[in-house]
Amino acid sequence: MIFTKNPYDPELYEHMGLFFDSAVFTSSIQSDLAVLTKSFRTDNIEEYEAMMAKQYKKLYDKIQMKLEAQGCDGLFNTAFHTEVLYAGTILLYVSGDKVKRL
Repeated sequence: MIFTKNPYDPELYEHMGLFFDSAVFTSSIQSDLAVLTKSFRTDNIEEYEAMMAKQYKKLYDKIQMKLEAQGCDGLFNTAFHTEVLYAGTILLYVSGDKVKRL
């Protein structure tokens, strides 16, 4: 399975349509309290970084399963976006071109 931001080569791949998927997730009270105690320092906030990494992996796995179920071999022109909806709630979404090798 190929995930790339590069465009696909029409001589090698057939375009199978556009792909969009998203996930909304929230932080836990435990991580919010840990972050609150660190918010007066300029350090990285590992609790939120770990949360983002975990959710990114979940979304990546979900996308891969969906593409395989549709008979696709990859996602080209892929773009991952992150948006903070409000404190502790994040929208992670992805878009791209579904392709199948010729």
